[in-house]
Amino acid sequence: MLGITNQAKVQGRIDEGYPLLWAIPEEGSGFGLGPNFILKGTEELYTCQKIIDLLGTREFSELRASVGYVVKDDVPIALFGKKPKLIPNL
Repeated sequence: MLGITNQAKVQGRIDEGYPLLWAIPEEGSGFGLGPNFILKGTEELYTCQKIIDLLGTREFSELRASVGYVVKDDVPIALFGKKPKLIPNL
């Protein structure tokens, strides 16, 4: 059986004894992504592009992971206290 849920719920259920395996796809999560975009016609295009570039860095992933988000980079997730087990691409 496959279940897809918000990662914030998983560790608590594992701690309660539910037989769950916590894993995410090797290429990243396809569920619950926080999209980032630049609106067409923005007056601060260069600034927006620099911010989007920053959001894609490993350093920003580490910052997000430090507060519990599952991120694209291979870093420990604070919410779970370890690196997630990755499911290889099918």
